[in-house]
Amino acid sequence: MIASRYMLSKKDRRKLANKVGKELGIDVERIIVDSEKIEVAKLRLKDYPLAVIVDGKPFLFEYKGRMYPLLIGLVRQSFSINLPRVFVDKGAVPHILNGADVMVPGIVKVEGVFDKGGIVLIADYEKERIFAVGEALMSSSEILSAKKGRAVRNIHYAGDNLWKISLEL
Repeated sequence: MIASRYMLSKKDRRKLANKVGKELGIDVERIIVDSEKIEVAKLRLKDYPLAVIVDGKPFLFEYKGRMYPLLIGLVRQSFSINLPRVFVDKGAVPHILNGADVMVPGIVKVEGVFDKGGIVLIADYEKERIFAVGEALMSSSEILSAKKGRAVRNIHYAGDNLWKISLEL
């Protein structure tokens, strides 16, 4: 599942830090530039061409040309990334863990402000555990006022192929 793996130069680290900082809207320079070892793994997954590994820990993945945080790094508390969160009820959890998008009726709480297209972490309301990463199909204010519809596109969830590969990284 991993085609190749290589180290990034300091110049490429800075480029990656700038790109990720703009896409995630957070400062990742200290994580990427200041780490001892940054690797890129080319993956044999159709929708996920590469993953970024920081000091031996899975950190990011690419999906449709955009960088997202790898769930395993968030779950293992390897990296603390402050991104908006959508909390869902327990009835929505099994559907999302099967790849379904997040629907407005399943959302119990929205934490943070985001626009349509923003990166959102999806968490279980009762246990407050992050179990998926998605892209907002509505802004946070639209979600709060909507009664129905798809709110977040499910990009990566616990147990998917990317999750399984990230355990090997």
